[in-house]
Amino acid sequence: MSNGVLAAIDHGAEDLVVVGDSRLAIQQSVGVIACRKEALMTPLSRHKEITTRLRSVKYLHVVREYNAAADSLASEALESKMSKVIFNESRKNKLCELNRVSEVIYETLIDQGEVKKPDPRGPIQHSALNDSATVSVMTRQQARPKKKQVQFTDKPPDNSKDVPRPNSKGCQC
Repeated sequence: MSNGVLAAIDHGAEDLVVVGDSRLAIQQSVGVIACRKEALMTPLSRHKEITTRLRSVKYLHVVREYNAAADSLASEALESKMSKVIFNESRKNKLCELNRVSEVIYETLIDQGEVKKPDPRGPIQHSALNDSATVSVMTRQQARPKKKQVQFTDKPPDNSKDVPRPNSKGCQC
């Protein structure tokens, strides 16, 4: 990720969306999950240091199917044990065909030939839906039923159902 961020900075980027198919790497970059592997702590801190040069950085996790171009480049880098810059035009075109990240980020208006950025706070538009839909998000903690923390004095405790209780006149029946 850091090489891509450096390349974006070299091209004058100030606002950046980092797209990756490793949920763990994205969550560690954001700081949601702590990095526990000692070998990865240095590259992560380097990445965080580099991103401070940008005005804003957003992270987006996508499934590998949409990120096939990056997957192809990463596989080549692992094989050759070094990263490289692609200059071959036919290879660049092939990578562009594999790259489907824009399908996740932007909704293309084919009839007008322009790209429209969806409002992040607005309704979700999807080809499977006729109209817009609203999505509500809930964590597992919020979904769990909450146990009562308070017992009321007018209700007997669960273990004393068979014990006689005084009535309003004070006698036990």
